[in-house]
Amino acid sequence: MSFVLHSVSQGPTPNDEPESASPLAGGRDWHKRVMREIEPARWWAGTVMKPLKPEVLEFVVKTAKENPYCPQEVLVALARAKFGADQAPSRASVRKLLVQCGRVRVREDGFLAVLEEKCLTEGVGEWLPPFWWRKLLMRNPVLSERKRETSVAGERVCQGWYQVGRYEGFQYHVHVTIDTFGSFATGEVFCGTNTDLAVELLERHTLPVYAEAGVSIRELETRGSVTYTSNKDGRSFGGFLKLHGIEHRARLSYEPSNGFLLKFRQVLLPGFLLPWRQRLESSAKRPGRPASADLAVSRAREKLLEMRMSFASWLEDYNRTPIEGYRNMGKSPRDFWKQAG
Repeated sequence: MSFVLHSVSQGPTPNDEPESASPLAGGRDWHKRVMREIEPARWWAGTVMKPLKPEVLEFVVKTAKENPYCPQEVLVALARAKFGADQAPSRASVRKLLVQCGRVRVREDGFLAVLEEKCLTEGVGEWLPPFWWRKLLMRNPVLSERKRETSVAGERVCQGWYQVGRYEGFQYHVHVTIDTFGSFATGEVFCGTNTDLAVELLERHTLPVYAEAGVSIRELETRGSVTYTSNKDGRSFGGFLKLHGIEHRARLSYEPSNGFLLKFRQVLLPGFLLPWRQRLESSAKRPGRPASADLAVSRAREKLLEMRMSFASWLEDYNRTPIEGYRNMGKSPRDFWKQAG
């Protein structure tokens, strides 16, 4: 049996544009013709830009001076609503106009602070684009909990943990409880994330602090992980809470994380987690033979005690440092938490 190999010529395909095609006849300028049909008033002949009317320029400049935090997209939308789409300036024109007027652009954080204040007074409605709402949540995740706002200390406390790093084969985690009434936090560093450690945090740290202040915890909110929902060998986290009259609520897997835990992580990450992760990595790279099991446990215990002392000092500073924005509004967690007493 013999095979014949035929050569296939690379000829033109139906997707190729004919050489004689002109821009007016079609080709790759179809999107321009479509835009001319959709917005005929915004197209002009040649490369000369359509000049803006003096009243439009005056309106944009006046609005920008009266609202220094107003973004350029909003200025374009306001001009379009007042003068119509055919007379409204483009974003590039607004930017050039603001530069010529000598307007100094402020930092985005300042605008988000003003936007957050407006959301708290007027509510989140159609006036707020989804893009800026996501920006607000990234800046202050506590805004996601505004519809579940608590009125007294201990009404709802959320519990979670954050991974610090590994040292001598042991994983270090920061376990915390955060009161949704002012973000007051208690916590401790442990090696692991099991149910016993979660109960130990409440029994030795959180509950004594609340009892000393005369405050009782009504509800404890956690993740839906095994640490807080497991009932293996009778070690039930929910059973411990029932002994103290605390209601347990575990967030479902599809629910977003608690905003107070996310906000706390924003402060914990640069202030404690990252410095200690670098220290653990540098300690793990020291030269020499691997340590024995007993020596490794001894070193891990010493590192744990050192980390606990560091975290206790950091946590004390956190509870005494004012927090801007919702929900503390410039008050420290300890002052906000104690105002209910």
